[in-house]
Amino acid sequence: MDFRFTAEQEDFRQEIRTFLDEALPETPDMPDDAWIVGFDKAFSQKVGAKGWIGLTWPKEAGGQGRSYFDRLILTEEFLRCGAPVAAHWLGDRQMGPSILHYGTPEQKEKYLPGIMAGESVFCIGMSEPGAGSDLAGLQTKAEEDGDEFVISGQKIWTSFAHVADYCYLVARSNSDVPKHKGIS
Repeated sequence: MDFRFTAEQEDFRQEIRTFLDEALPETPDMPDDAWIVGFDKAFSQKVGAKGWIGLTWPKEAGGQGRSYFDRLILTEEFLRCGAPVAAHWLGDRQMGPSILHYGTPEQKEKYLPGIMAGESVFCIGMSEPGAGSDLAGLQTKAEEDGDEFVISGQKIWTSFAHVADYCYLVARSNSDVPKHKGIS
């Protein structure tokens, strides 16, 4: 079995390196954790313009239909130089695939283009005081009120909430069922 990357994959790696040399500003004092705490919407938009957000999504959904090995190469190169990528990863790797799988046609039309363009930033409202990320311990409630939900509760450790356009909120919508159920 040959574990080497193919010539096409190595060409892709070189394309990424060339892009990063041009797209990332010179920052001699860049912290080691810039990739996870840094945020640069202009950089995300450049990545989106290359078609690299949604890289593994199906072509019929606007993605490139590329392999997870290609995404691994992209990830390696971004992390190698500390590119600020974590903010758009939430859309690319969590929200986009969830919307692709479970979303209505209207939701796909509304959210997917913005994710792929690097325009829409998501955060995840899951962790809570006293519960952490234990979803059975959620206290935040979502109560139906007509065609909307009224949310009451508190979230913590919500990475990128300060720059997010949308929050993927996890809340208890039914208190009459076991704690591991009734979550929306």
